Amino acid sequence: MLRLARKGIQRKTQYGMNYGDYLIIIHYAIPDKLTEEEKELLTTLKDTMKQPKSQEKLFQQLIEDAKKHKVDY
Repeated sequence: MLRLARKGIQRKTQYGMNYGDYLIIIHYAIPDKLTEEEKELLTTLKDTMKQPKSQEKLFQQLIEDAKKHKVDY
């Protein structure tokens, strides 16, 4: 879930007009089997993106899961 502070619906409060937060829920699916090129791209994405500390474990887990699966095409 992503939170965009003060980018939501405008509302009137006792202090004047104010904006709520806009919440975004992202659903994604990663294939069970990735090619070597896809694994490399995932690693490159992790290295180039600035991610919050809360997402570092997520990327590390995705890479570890990708390395466990081998693809035979």
